[in-house]
Amino acid sequence: MKMHFGRSLSVGWLLLGVVLALSGCATTSGTSVRDISFKRVSSESVRVSYANLIHEAGTYTVQGKVSKRYSSRSPAVGHIHVTVIDASGQVLSDTPIRHIRIGTMSRKKSFSITLPITPPAGSTIRISHHARSHGHPDSI
Repeated sequence: MKMHFGRSLSVGWLLLGVVLALSGCATTSGTSVRDISFKRVSSESVRVSYANLIHEAGTYTVQGKVSKRYSSRSPAVGHIHVTVIDASGQVLSDTPIRHIRIGTMSRKKSFSITLPITPPAGSTIRISHHARSHGHPDSI
């Protein structure tokens, strides 16, 4: 009786996997989110801890979180760059997100940005935290 239950469970998982795989292949126009990878680049004081890409209504939005590396009482400041790089390594867009400040009572901060372009299949979205400004008018 145990073997029968184990096989039924295995077949159930297999069927679930097939259904999920087939439903994932039925994408609408545009690039599938699965065809895009992330590269997170942290600074000395802030870690890019999470990133996600959401495709809704023809737009692509990157959401994520940054967190302080150390539990100091001073705030962590800086800005984030969201860079879309195609499969050949060419930078397609580089967008700074204004001033990110993680306060003294919190260790994490969320961010969100709608990409100005549709990332092509095989591209990489690089999310980098910079602790200091380096000439961007929209950043600190």
